[in-house]
This record gives sequence, structure tokens and C-alpha cells, in this order.
Amino acid sequence: MPYCVWIWDIQKMRLSVVLEQTSAVRSFQWDPVQPRLAICTGNSRVYLWSPSGCVSVHVPVEGNFSVLSLSWHPLGEDSLLLLSKDHLCLCYLEAEEER
Repeated sequence: MPYCVWIWDIQKMRLSVVLEQTSAVRSFQWDPVQPRLAICTGNSRVYLWSPSGCVSVHVPVEGNFSVLSLSWHPLGEDSLLLLSKDHLCLCYLEAEEER
């Protein structure tokens, strides 16, 4: 499995950024509305990247929750479905103006 995600600027036909992880990337998906990428590597965190920066988000559940796959809400409602081997978690992201 790869440890890097390469993001290309298609308009300029050049590499924009390389996101290097310490664990193998299990799944990643673009937000259907915003230029934002969600990445999981099989641990208890989701990594979010956008052109303005990146953040690591701990999944706030009891016990061990290893995120193996993820999926954005199809209408872009700032929520992610996170899947582990035996469980799922619906994650709502706090909007910037709510802080």
C-alpha cells in the first residue's frame, strides 16, 4: 500500500503537493463540494487536506476504532461516514463560523 498521496494541478499540468503519511493510506476521498481531501491510514485519525492547510482529527469514540474506509456525504453536508472492521461512525465536522 502507498504511503503518499500525490495531488496534481490539472490546469497547470504540474504536481501541486505530496502528502506523506507514516502509515499506509487505506482510503481517501474528495469532498463533493469543497476542495478538501479526507484520508485514513487504519488508525484512529482522519487526515483532512485543503489548499489552505491540513489537520489531523482524532475519532472521538470509546475503545479502539481503526478507520479503514471513509465516505463524504454525497451532498457535501460536512459529514463523513467512517468504517472500521466491525463498526461505523458518522462524523460531523464543525463549520468555521460555529467556533
